[in-house]
Amino acid sequence: MKADSPPGSRGRECVAPTGGMSMKRKTKTDSDVLYQSLLTCHPEGVCTLDLEGRFTYLNPAACDLLGHESAESLLGHAVSEVICTRKQCRACPMEFQDHSLVAALIAGKIPRGYEEVCVHRSDGSTFPAAINIAALRTGEGEPAIGLVLSLRDITEQRKQETALRHREQRFALAIEAANAAVWEFDLVTGEVHFGPRGIEIYGCPPGSAVPFHDYESWRTRIHPDDLLRIEAEAHAAREQGVPWIVDYRVIRPNGEIRHVRSACQQLCDDDGGVPLRIVGFEEDRTAEVTTLERLQQLVAILDNTSDFVVMHGPDGRLVFMNAAGRRVVGLPDEPFLGAPATTTPYGVAPGAVGEGGPPAFTVEESIRHYHPEWAADLLLNEALPTAMRDGIWQGETAIIDAQGREIPTSQVIIPHRSTPSGELTEISTILRDISQTKQAQEELALSERRFRQIAESIHEVFGLSDKEKLLYVNPAYETIWGRSTESLYADPCSFSEAIHPEDRDQIIADLREARETRSDFDALFRIIRSDGEVRWVHMQSVPVRNNDAGEDEAAAKALLRASTARDMTEHEERLRGRQK
Repeated sequence: MKADSPPGSRGRECVAPTGGMSMKRKTKTDSDVLYQSLLTCHPEGVCTLDLEGRFTYLNPAACDLLGHESAESLLGHAVSEVICTRKQCRACPMEFQDHSLVAALIAGKIPRGYEEVCVHRSDGSTFPAAINIAALRTGEGEPAIGLVLSLRDITEQRKQETALRHREQRFALAIEAANAAVWEFDLVTGEVHFGPRGIEIYGCPPGSAVPFHDYESWRTRIHPDDLLRIEAEAHAAREQGVPWIVDYRVIRPNGEIRHVRSACQQLCDDDGGVPLRIVGFEEDRTAEVTTLERLQQLVAILDNTSDFVVMHGPDGRLVFMNAAGRRVVGLPDEPFLGAPATTTPYGVAPGAVGEGGPPAFTVEESIRHYHPEWAADLLLNEALPTAMRDGIWQGETAIIDAQGREIPTSQVIIPHRSTPSGELTEISTILRDISQTKQAQEELALSERRFRQIAESIHEVFGLSDKEKLLYVNPAYETIWGRSTESLYADPCSFSEAIHPEDRDQIIADLREARETRSDFDALFRIIRSDGEVRWVHMQSVPVRNNDAGEDEAAAKALLRASTARDMTEHEERLRGRQK
């Protein structure tokens, strides 16, 4: 007896045991035992159905799959109670039409989609199963007496297929996100295949044909300065049997040059001996390369400025320090942009990026290392909070150089934030060495002190003014004029109020002419002190060039006037007494 495999199915022949006599019966009985042993040991679930679709036999594997301890609990039950098609099963209730399935099988046809089914266990759980179905007949050409089904749990298979599909989806998304092009070079036929993105990278309109079909035509699109190098790198990697990554330039039909990075791998036959193809993907890195070139240009500019330019991460990590800064604090004179931690005369540079490790110091630790205590307190308590609040801080601080010396600096702090979250990303600071300025200021202050000491020790009036205001007058003014210096600072022309009425108009006119013509003034006149006493005064005034004024400033503003006044009363009285 034999079970026919319906056309298009994955069925197998099945022989059903029947009765007989003597040796023939013994042979058939042995066959029954053999078949029974095979079915009992078979790893797949095997069961038979009658023409009504009811179970008539289940092997142990089938009982295990269906969640029953023995076949007795299922014998006589309809197959529709435990098996339905994937399309018909919608998390129950089942709508499996087992009679139509039985009829189709008897006719030698298995409806499409019935080879994968949903199996319901006795505990209510379900699992996907692959099913093999065959009609059971008593002999060749005999009518079917039932069905034989084999069931195989494909849960793990489906999980693997789902995982593979998800990986493929993630790979496709990654390729799309990376704006990359997948390609394949068939080493047997010499053909080159590119995806749609590859066509775009090489400068062809979307949807157009691949601009090249073989290796030789592809070579014509590679920049001649890169071709020999990338072929040598590919040859070395293929010889070693390892993947490789190569950067090169592509020349588009319009002459435009694009920067491309390609990740490649050679695939061989199953024996691993004969190379069959090279696969890989390309990404257009033109924007990245352009940005990097601009960054390098910016770094070159910053490295050639005398100011110290430093950038830290929000956690204190040292991101960048230009050449001037590196020289001052003792870091190697080489580009420093997120480089590994560097050694200074005091150990590892605070905040420098460690190879794969956390930042060396916090923001506070880094500040206290590079700045003297008073400057560090200023930066931590005032500068940083102000910069975080207002977006910038400017002031005077100091930095410690590699020899431990304190260098006075003017400093600007600017926090950088991401858009649109506003999260702090970096902190930039620019420091300018103001040692010479400070020294000049100290020398000027010293010079002014000496000048004042000299000016205040003489008995003559000395004054310095520009066109608009009085810059300085010594205390001798109060002695001779009998008026306070404060009144003269408040009103530089008030000194003329003390000039004797008979001399005043002429003296004021001569002074005005001297200022307008930038000439010298020299006159002897009388003044009346606040106590009514009349004094003779010899006053001289000369123009002095203001070296601090710019060349484009008006000449009148660029000139100062230095004036002196000496009390000549006793001299004039003696002279006039002789004349009498």
